[in-house]
Amino acid sequence: MFDLDSGQFTYLYNKILNEDGYEDFPYETQPIALNYNFKYGTFVNVSCKEKALYNLKVRNGKKPLKYHISLVDKDFKVKGDFVIEVKSLLKSDIQASVQITDHTVMVVERFDVNEKKKGVESEYKYYLIDYEKQTCKEIASPFPNMKYVRSMITVDEGKSYYIKGDNWNGDSGLFYYDCVTNEQTPILLDYYDYENDIDNHVVNFCLVEK
Repeated sequence: MFDLDSGQFTYLYNKILNEDGYEDFPYETQPIALNYNFKYGTFVNVSCKEKALYNLKVRNGKKPLKYHISLVDKDFKVKGDFVIEVKSLLKSDIQASVQITDHTVMVVERFDVNEKKKGVESEYKYYLIDYEKQTCKEIASPFPNMKYVRSMITVDEGKSYYIKGDNWNGDSGLFYYDCVTNEQTPILLDYYDYENDIDNHVVNFCLVEK
């Protein structure tokens, strides 16, 4: 935690060394993404073992990398058994994650593809994780009118989302997406300022309240 007034860091966990001499989180190493949900007061943490990143079979695409998707509280402590494993080849990666209910999370996996053959740079797979049932299953995209999805937030259990990405019309930026009607409402679009030669685009966003 970083205090803006004092400029001081407070570590929220005790540093420990694992068998390889790396500093470990109490539950996992290499946190890749933290997505905070103010409604539930929890983070979705996507992480993997640091040692696995340097495994030659993993790096050559012959062995999947094991991502751990967990729910943690504001002190970075895992909530009960809210950890599940997702295997993915290193040529793909977990692009985004979002908490939908108090016990379900959706993650988006991105794959690089041959743009000349497919007409797109990336393809996506969506997975729904249920921590009560301890299941992880692939689902159809909740956003069929979005070409790329880079990050997302929901506060009404998946009925609608705030999405940073691109639609099929060629627009990119921040959108409000209604999953019931599949309508997308632009909030802030990326654009190029030709007069000043400046590329303006949404880098990241966080929903503070609704």
